[in-house]
Amino acid sequence: MQFKLKTLMAEFQLKMALTPIVDVSTEEHKARNVGFILLAVSLGFVFGPLAGGLLSDTHLASWCNEATPMFFAAVVSLLNAGLLAKYFKETFTSTRAIKIRIQLAIEIFAAAFKNKNIRMLSLVLLIFISGWGEYFGFMSQFLLRRFHYSALETSLFMMVMACGFSIGFGFLVDYCAKRFNLKRCVCIALFIGSAICLMTALSYTPWIIWCSTVFLGIVIAIAYSILITMFSNQVSAEEQGWVMGVTNAIMALSFGVTTFFSGFVAYFDESLPIFWAFLGMLISAIILWRSGL
Repeated sequence: MQFKLKTLMAEFQLKMALTPIVDVSTEEHKARNVGFILLAVSLGFVFGPLAGGLLSDTHLASWCNEATPMFFAAVVSLLNAGLLAKYFKETFTSTRAIKIRIQLAIEIFAAAFKNKNIRMLSLVLLIFISGWGEYFGFMSQFLLRRFHYSALETSLFMMVMACGFSIGFGFLVDYCAKRFNLKRCVCIALFIGSAICLMTALSYTPWIIWCSTVFLGIVIAIAYSILITMFSNQVSAEEQGWVMGVTNAIMALSFGVTTFFSGFVAYFDESLPIFWAFLGMLISAIILWRSGL
């Protein structure tokens, strides 16, 4: 549950970072700039799990315990808030009073499937993220139950996965977006990702799972970045903030579904959430491949 909460928090922070970068990017550099933001996030996933694993290890120092990573996160968050307050320039200009409405997220989600330009992409993102959320959110429990990993070993595994993110976001997203058809890039990446998830669910050999998670991180980075770029390309400049809000709502629903699903099916077998990751990526790839986009 704690790891799932951290996953949801990270996704929320990620989407908040994507909205301004998409807003200020040109068509030519949009995929590259999205990749840079996601690279920064993925580097956080490299060093975050490592720091958490080390700072919670009581053998490392007498003052290290399960609460130490929380204090570290608090200090880093305060530092980040200070940097944002000093250096970030807001691009949004309010033209009317903003009213907070509880049902707004539901309305935004519904709007995604009413808009013909992004309807199919919304379905693809919903299924893709619900599958990916199963792998990312449940992998720590999978490693614990199948291989009896410690917290430090699990943290190191997540760091290795994040190295794949870094490679994908930092070096391959812009390369693929400039040289290949965007739809084809996402489909191929999702097909490869689904095969990796299937291999993970079936494997009882740790080194295979460790190696495969690097490649999974790479293809997820490519699929996610380019899919977000496709969303952005479907709407006008004035609708960029709205379409990022749409993806926010879809992501929230996807992770809500996976939280319920993984908690239920994992009771029977630790590999079932990983099988759903395989199906989610495969189905989303097929839908996008057969679409007219």
